[in-house]
Amino acid sequence: MVEQYIPGNTNQLIPYDIKAFCFYGVIKLILIIDKNGAKIKYEWLDENFARIDTGRFKESLFQSNFKNMTLIAYAKN
Repeated sequence: MVEQYIPGNTNQLIPYDIKAFCFYGVIKLILIIDKNGAKIKYEWLDENFARIDTGRFKESLFQSNFKNMTLIAYAKN
């Protein structure tokens, strides 16, 4: 597997781990993982960067303010 490097916010020690779940060229879910701090935090977004409730990681959710159109364009290709 090869992944494109997408730079994170310079205020972060470790950039967000971003996973786009695509089905037939359409992004259905985006998972943002923040590994800074003692506890790993998660955020689930739809293809329009709206937060969604998947029922997963409820005790570890956070607000990332992530809106990267580069990710969307790259994932669709």
